Amino acid sequence: MSYMNHSMSIEIPMRMSLQAAILCLVLGCTTASITGLMQAARLDVMTADAEALRVAVKAPDALSLPPDGAVMTFGATHPDGRAVEERFRLAPTPQDRGDPGLKAEAEPGFALLAYRIAPDDLPRLEAARATIAAWKEEAGDAVKGTLAIQATPCRTGAPPEGPMPVTTYLRIEPGARYFRLTGPTDITAMLDEAGAPLMEAPVCAASEPTG
Repeated sequence: MSYMNHSMSIEIPMRMSLQAAILCLVLGCTTASITGLMQAARLDVMTADAEALRVAVKAPDALSLPPDGAVMTFGATHPDGRAVEERFRLAPTPQDRGDPGLKAEAEPGFALLAYRIAPDDLPRLEAARATIAAWKEEAGDAVKGTLAIQATPCRTGAPPEGPMPVTTYLRIEPGARYFRLTGPTDITAMLDEAGAPLMEAPVCAASEPTG
């Protein structure tokens, strides 16, 4: 797996929780928070307030993402062969580190990186959801949706020896707090299993991270 094309995808139903569609996609949900999963399960990606959705990651300082290093792909296929697929940049939201839910998770040696769908991309997301909703009216569950994250991680330096725990957080409503969804999960072991060891990741530029 190349770090220049570090992508994973799954086939999903039209109603899904973000933990299944995004965070489990990236981190495997090997140590999920039961409370977090219950909160995330309320979310319907087809109708949720996309502007309010936030994802955050707490990772060791040795690991980060460049400002343009995370992209979400969302789409669907109709049984008659029609398809729609759109790519959306996940923009850093450093101001969200002041969120009470995230501030409580801060600890030395770790960075908190928060992301949202880039504002300029929201109209295209709404258009894609409208198309998929119309198809659902025609063909029901025969319409298959896909959601994928493409990430290009970078290293701020040499990775430390031993596990590198990563924790994920989610915010699903305007004005709500972030809540813990998964982790801590050892990202080193997961990358090794995926054939993309952390030592092969490019070194971050001086201006990174910005999450």
